[in-house]
Amino acid sequence: MEPRILYRTHYQVDEPAFAEVVVSKCTSPIASTYDDSVAERLAREIRTRGKNFNIAAARYAIGLAHRLAVIGDNNVWTDNGHLVNLLATVENRQWTDELVLTIDEMLLHFRLFLEADGAAFIFLAKLLLLEGQLPAKGSDWNDLATDMFLATYADYLAVTNPTADRMALRSRIDRLRSQRYKGKSGAHKLFLHLQTLHRLGLVERESASNGRQYRASDESRKRLERLVAAIPDVLALERLVQRHRHIEVAAQVYDLRRQHEMLSPNEALCNLLPSYLKVVGTGVAICPLAPIIEATQVSLLTATYRLLKYADFIALLREAQSLHLRDIRFHQDRRGNPAFLKLSDDLIQRLAVGGQNSHSLAITSSRPNVADGI
Repeated sequence: MEPRILYRTHYQVDEPAFAEVVVSKCTSPIASTYDDSVAERLAREIRTRGKNFNIAAARYAIGLAHRLAVIGDNNVWTDNGHLVNLLATVENRQWTDELVLTIDEMLLHFRLFLEADGAAFIFLAKLLLLEGQLPAKGSDWNDLATDMFLATYADYLAVTNPTADRMALRSRIDRLRSQRYKGKSGAHKLFLHLQTLHRLGLVERESASNGRQYRASDESRKRLERLVAAIPDVLALERLVQRHRHIEVAAQVYDLRRQHEMLSPNEALCNLLPSYLKVVGTGVAICPLAPIIEATQVSLLTATYRLLKYADFIALLREAQSLHLRDIRFHQDRRGNPAFLKLSDDLIQRLAVGGQNSHSLAITSSRPNVADGI
């Protein structure tokens, strides 16, 4: 079991917005690209937004995109990459403006980083609630980084069974105990985690005489408390990821007002359709199911305050298939779970008409203001 913590990070690439630019401006949903080409494109994109950014830093950003699983080894979009394309808004504006996340982007990155870096979130959230600020008095970034990785590896060691995985974790622990982080290593290891928490509204960043400082304000403390209550340990984190409960937990953490009434199968399809069409429009051979469900979950939550669980969405789609046997096809993964979706042109046309019906719950452009909730 690989710990859900981002290891290879760098202080120059400490913003979640980098992953958005890598996907939307530098890579493709269907065509593979060499790392060097992606790095050149990214450096050029960032520089056009008024920030000094070289190829070496761009390579770290590409590494971040790989570890967030938004692009694969050949730099083609993954399911997560399609989710970024569905929810992120990347415009030609100054880099400082690009760093500020919209509501949908906050929920997007909460989901991405929870899966890739959730163990760091848990550790830092608990420490911020205890200390109130990071680095704590009498500590520095090297102490904090060393403690975070040692604690995370120990937590995973306690819940890991395969012998090879346990040996690998013990080796990491022994190596880090004998060679604790020094110099600027601690800052390099920590800033991405903390800066992401800051962009997600879970901690406040302040400038101090000795550099950065992150504090838990009254509002962010409440969110951190809800985060720890929802995900108290790495075992709870693993179960959450396996069950696709990222958006449910986000709704808890941000205390979004939410209604739990179920949709009908046709209403679920109407709400799913815009994301389905956008993914199909990228030229992929077949539409992956997870990103269009999760994008629709986010849109329903921020537009209508409705929280529809991932498992309930799957159940509704299965029911919809029984109503439209010739128009809905699933392709399954190795475990027999629905992984890809194909809708007939005839059904798409009928759904488009149905979505204009006043009785439909399809999302419209008139969205309530939930900014205060996040």
